[in-house]
Amino acid sequence: MLQVTPDIVIDDGGHTMEQQVASVESLFPSLNEGGVYLVEDSHTSYWEEYGGGRGREGTFIEWVKDRIDDLHGYHLGEPIEPVWTEHVDAIHCYDSVIVVNKKRRFAPFCEQVGGSDYLFYQRPTSELVDEMLATRDAAIVQREEATAQMRRSESARQRAESERQRTESQLTVIRNDLDEARDQVKAMRDTFSWRVTTPLRMVRRRLGNRR
Repeated sequence: MLQVTPDIVIDDGGHTMEQQVASVESLFPSLNEGGVYLVEDSHTSYWEEYGGGRGREGTFIEWVKDRIDDLHGYHLGEPIEPVWTEHVDAIHCYDSVIVVNKKRRFAPFCEQVGGSDYLFYQRPTSELVDEMLATRDAAIVQREEATAQMRRSESARQRAESERQRTESQLTVIRNDLDEARDQVKAMRDTFSWRVTTPLRMVRRRLGNRR
């Protein structure tokens, strides 16, 4: 996983199927909100020398087709893919180029506005409208909670980054102090007085060992 959060990633690498799929699955989650992931030379998915072929399982184009299914995941009535359903806003297919836009998405909901339903609709229809509105309100609450969680996570990340920078700063100061102390010791050992008193220190050390 990247330690940075880029706005744009352009894959112009080796163009083999394994490389293209591994790159997008590793790098796309690290994109900033609103970021763009672009894959060049996607036509290699149709070239045998790159491991491709029309409709061949495991090609990058077949991987993209699966992501189109994930893009519609909220409508499939089954568990969604956390990355490819919740964070892919659009997939653009061009000749030899695939572009994936990143944006947080929430489950769609039906919505009806207005207050005349009791006048113009039968009771069952009016009750259905109320249920639709309640579903909409619940979805809005879910979206607001998710947005708040994203903000809290970003705040925690920023605090952790600030703490890391402070720690690195402290380590730099300690390293500088150690280097300075090392230089001072080296300079002291190079002095005439240190060389003259070396025998005396050796005698003291021997006497201390005997005790």
